[in-house]
Parts: sequence; structure tokens; C-alpha cells
Amino acid sequence: MNILVVDNDCDSRALYAAVFEGYGAEVTAVGSVNLALKLFDPLTFDILICELRFAGERIEPLIQQVREMMLTGGRATPILATSTCSPAELTQHLAIQVDAYLLKPIAIDCLVAEVWNLVFWSRVAYPFNILKLAHKAKYRQNIAVLA
Repeated sequence: MNILVVDNDCDSRALYAAVFEGYGAEVTAVGSVNLALKLFDPLTFDILICELRFAGERIEPLIQQVREMMLTGGRATPILATSTCSPAELTQHLAIQVDAYLLKPIAIDCLVAEVWNLVFWSRVAYPFNILKLAHKAKYRQNIAVLA
């Protein structure tokens, strides 16, 4: 499993990396949304874990890019949002379309379980080659019409 962690807190990045690398995952941890925008590739990462609040940066462009790539690339990359905001502030962030939210401090077992569930269900709901299958089906229909 390949995980992209985007968090402005270096301790959170280090913790997430240590936890998931301990399970055998490859973790790329960055502290900037702009760097994450450059790195993100839906064929490389199985999940995006991102902090909602960044000083001087907005997370929405990254989330939008992930969603757009899903539509064009045929592979869903689930997004797990984390934050230190209060539950009241979280309601303001709910407009940001992500797959799950966890408020910090996060229990490690809850984090691992949430990541596992999101990745598992994204693979069930959106198989990696869904667009290839659709193109093959359309190609077969075209061949059948010509024959």
C-alpha cells in the first residue's frame, strides 16, 4: 500500500509514517499542499491522508485534483481528512468532499482501521481497470456491429 500524507505538523507526519511503514506500507509524507499537488498520482497512491488546516494554503485544490483524476483515471483514491479543529469548526469543513474525517488526537488503532476500510472499499467499488474494461466492452460492441 502506498500512502500520501499531507500534514503541516511534522510530528503527525512522522507518526503516520512510522505506523504505516510498520505495517509494510510505503509512505510519502509532505508538509505542503503545493508539494502534494506536484506529487499526487492516482496510480501511485492508494490513499491520501491530509490535514484540513494549513497556514497560507488551501486543501481544496488538492482534493479537487484527486477527485478529477479519479474521473479521468478510473481509479478512486480515498481521502481521509484529519484536523485539530473543534467539532463546531468541523461542520464548516464538511463541505469539503472527503471519504472520512478524524479529529486529532487520533487513536492509532482507529487511524489504521479507517485507512484499511477506505482502501479496501475503494478497491471493491472502483476496480483499478474500470475504464479499461469499459473501453474493451465498447470496442467489442463496435467489432460486433462491423461483423
